Amino acid sequence: WERWKTTLNVNLDGTFNMIYAVIEEMQQQQFGRIVTFSSIAALRARENQIAYSVAKAGVIAMTRCMAEAWAQHGIRVNCVCPGLTETEMAHTLSSEVHRMIMQNTPLGRIGEPEELAAVARFLLSEESSFMTGQTVVASGGRVMIPG
Repeated sequence: WERWKTTLNVNLDGTFNMIYAVIEEMQQQQFGRIVTFSSIAALRARENQIAYSVAKAGVIAMTRCMAEAWAQHGIRVNCVCPGLTETEMAHTLSSEVHRMIMQNTPLGRIGEPEELAAVARFLLSEESSFMTGQTVVASGGRVMIPG
């Protein structure tokens, strides 16, 4: 129960709270760009990741709901949904899990933080001015492969 609460608090409530810290000003300005971060765990069921998957699926649903609610205020809300990325968390994986992920990722590697930042920059830019409520998956093709 504690793991469930902590996981949802960090991954879902944390995202919600950060957005609500700025949304009033964005509404007053009639302009805003918000990019949330989810995970392919939201799209791939894993019995040992129930809380994390639920929290990250919640981020995707929240992104869509907020995008619809705030589009009339000139606010766009989109989501980046990464696969395994070169972070501290990636270094906690066992070598067997890491190998399995690499075997099931068509590009054969994990993502770099700079690659995900580039996706976020695009979603924040005017080049994506006709996008809101979208989830961009950047997983090296991992979501295409079962397992």
